[in-house]
Amino acid sequence: MRLTVLLAVAVATLGGCAGTGASTRPRPAISSPAPAPAPVVENTGSAWPTIVTSLISYGQWLLADPDPALAAVIAAPGCASHDDFTDELDSLVATDAMVRTSPAVVTSVSGPATPTRDRVVVEATVSRAAEPVVVKGNTSLSPSAKTIWLEDRAELPATTLTVTLVREDDKWRFCKLVDKTGDPDGEALTRVL
Repeated sequence: MRLTVLLAVAVATLGGCAGTGASTRPRPAISSPAPAPAPVVENTGSAWPTIVTSLISYGQWLLADPDPALAAVIAAPGCASHDDFTDELDSLVATDAMVRTSPAVVTSVSGPATPTRDRVVVEATVSRAAEPVVVKGNTSLSPSAKTIWLEDRAELPATTLTVTLVREDDKWRFCKLVDKTGDPDGEALTRVL
């Protein structure tokens, strides 16, 4: 996976195997904060702004402390969002990495006043800053740095999404998120978080 290759590059760079030009200059050292407790997921009812914001917040928490078994808390198994999110969490776990998340800003969410079924489509406009992907708690490779930077996840400028939510046991979960302007991958959850 991509993070495995990036981890190998980071190890080679720190070990002195890479060039010393300006383009290989290390990023500033940052320390790893203690894991935060899981946020409460508010995903019942029809307050779509609260539901979407809560699901995104929990997803960001999972990226900062990856556990693929918890993907189903916010993404319905069998849906594109669950599959893509689980793959991303698996990749982070496999490389002992985490995302230093930037809070998502949800500026608007609109949907039906009252859902009539267990599947609903809402529109949401979301943005967030770039996020670094770092090695979790690795101090053995560099005594002066507590975190090794692997890559940056691109910034998400204000983007309007079509969000399909499904309800099971009275709890809404993401099923599919599509960028209305034509997301080339068709699934946008992993870009939003």
